[in-house]
Amino acid sequence: MPIVTAERKKKASEAKAKKRYRTKSKDGPRLSANDIMTRDNLTRFQDTYAEAMEHFGLERGIRGSEARHVDQHEYYRQCQIRKKDLEQDVAGLSAEKKQLDTENRSLEKRKAELERGNRWIEKTIIESKAANKQLTEENAQLTKDKKLLVEYNSTLKETVVGMIEEYKGLETSKEKLSREVSALEASKMSVAYDSDYTEYKADIEKFFPDVPDLLNWARYCKHIGFPDSFTQQIVAQQPVQFRGKLYSPEHSQSYSTEHSEAKLERDPKEKHRFMLKIDGVSVFQWFRNKAKEFLAKLGIRLNEPKREPSLGR
Repeated sequence: MPIVTAERKKKASEAKAKKRYRTKSKDGPRLSANDIMTRDNLTRFQDTYAEAMEHFGLERGIRGSEARHVDQHEYYRQCQIRKKDLEQDVAGLSAEKKQLDTENRSLEKRKAELERGNRWIEKTIIESKAANKQLTEENAQLTKDKKLLVEYNSTLKETVVGMIEEYKGLETSKEKLSREVSALEASKMSVAYDSDYTEYKADIEKFFPDVPDLLNWARYCKHIGFPDSFTQQIVAQQPVQFRGKLYSPEHSQSYSTEHSEAKLERDPKEKHRFMLKIDGVSVFQWFRNKAKEFLAKLGIRLNEPKREPSLGR
């Protein structure tokens, strides 16, 4: 409680009271909470306390709320309304129960059908066993016939051996011819592919002169660590907001950023050429700045190169 020296505000009312208070000095110190426990201060206390407790899930009460006590008649009236709502819910549940009963009968019917199907399967299994027994007997007879054929086949052994040797020679000749044909086909396809590729490349440079350099920048963006989605936007000359790490081939080092913007712009000095800029400077200068900041933390001074590197065309 604060110590104040101001005159007491209740001095006049105390003068009218029957009980007399001991006269105190006007300038003397005394204890008083009147300067703190004001309406504005109490409101501010609630605001600041709610801010301090916000991360615990405590919410500020409604400022200036007009909520009032609900009397008994109003409470019972609301109970009657809720009772009607519950009765409607019970009626809805009854309808759902009827629907479930209908579905249960349908399931019982389906169960009976499955049981009939199961009996049919059991009958089929019995018939299959009988058929399998018959097949076993037939297989035994076929085994006997096979034995007779093997004995007969042994008499043709010498003829078969000669035919096999002849067949092997024909297979060797066939494989040799196949290799030669494959080599000729590959040579033909290679010549056709080289011709088509040269013509295709010439058409791109003629009708889409920007494509070769855009392709180089796309490969560079992937190499330094941009994902494919960002690379597509950059090649489309759209600004890309990003954060994270990029790899500098010049310094063989990755550098991180919390917020940067990358954009591919046309080179004003060279037609059909582009320059990737990060935060308004070329990507090579941006990497040098990052390297300079890193080395400055280590107390090392970095000499600037005389010219920027360029992508292979």
